[in-house]
Formats: sequence, structure tokens, C-alpha cells
Amino acid sequence: MAADVENSLKTRKVFFAVDVPQSVREALHTVAKEFEAYNVPILTVDKYHITLEHVGGIKEQQMCHVAEALSGVRSGKFAATVSGLSYFGQDSIQIVFAKVITEGNGLNSLREDILRGLRRDNITLTNENPFSQHVTIALPRGNFDDELLKRIIEANKNTKFGSFEVDSVALKESVRSTSGQSHKVLRKVTL
Repeated sequence: MAADVENSLKTRKVFFAVDVPQSVREALHTVAKEFEAYNVPILTVDKYHITLEHVGGIKEQQMCHVAEALSGVRSGKFAATVSGLSYFGQDSIQIVFAKVITEGNGLNSLREDILRGLRRDNITLTNENPFSQHVTIALPRGNFDDELLKRIIEANKNTKFGSFEVDSVALKESVRSTSGQSHKVLRKVTL
């Protein structure tokens, strides 16, 4: 009984994402290493993806409803290009990312399909940030020379990292362990 209560209170950090192909991830990682040379923490190649929506901490009993949101996806396949670096942050750089450009309204339509499914099952999101199509590559923390980072970003503002066909979307979970954080695919659907 106590285990059932504990599981019902447990929350899981989940998000909806589009995977980026290996060739694009390797191209991104080559540039990310420039930041790493200045002790800026970068993501590992396996973590590069396009986040459509962070659902946040979801209780175990809500997980089936969150996963069910993917059943309402009606978007078809579309082309995407990862091109150019930019950053989030006003006073200092918080996130370094590569921009994603899609044909038509690709990622926005896909995201809206998912949000519609979440609303249908009364899943409330806490994310107030507007959607920005991007792949995070570095998370500057601590005391870094913003001007140096901005020069690297500026030098790569038009770098094309690659194009690909978006043909699936996944619900993933951020899992922490003693060896770090990993992303576990909970459900994936083909477009």
C-alpha cells in the first residue's frame, strides 16, 4: 500500500521532441566543441533534439493521458533545416542553440496537434515561454566571457548544419542517475 501511495506522488519530467539525425548532430557538435574549449558545458551528441513542449513534472497516474496526446497527431512529414547559431538570455547568455527552419508550418502544426491532445485530457502546462524552433547545444553556467561566446555565435550565425525529413515525434523522459542525465523514449509515432 505504501509503495502505491509513493508511486502516485512521484512525478516524471517528460517532453515531446523531434529527433535530429546523426549527421546533423555531428555537425552541431563540431561547433559546440568551440564553446567547450572555453569551459562552457555542452550537451552530448545524443541529447540534441528539437523540443516541441516540456510537460514538466507529471504524476504517474497522468502518464497514460500524456502519452495519449500523440494519438491525435495529424501532421504529415515535412522538411527541416538546422542552420545558424543564436542564444537566449538578455543580461547574459543562458542557452546557445541552432535555429530550425521548416517548410510551411511544420513544427508549429505538429506542436499544436500535441497541445490539442493534452488539453483534451485536461493536462495543464506550466511553460509560459513562447515556442522557438531550436536545438540546444550549450548551457553556459557560471562566469563566462559573454563577448567571446557572442563572437563564436556570430561567426556561425549562417552555418548550415544539415537538412532532414521530420517523420516522427516522441514523448521522452529526462532520467537522472549517478552517471548523469539521459533521455528515455516512452512513446514514438510516425508522421
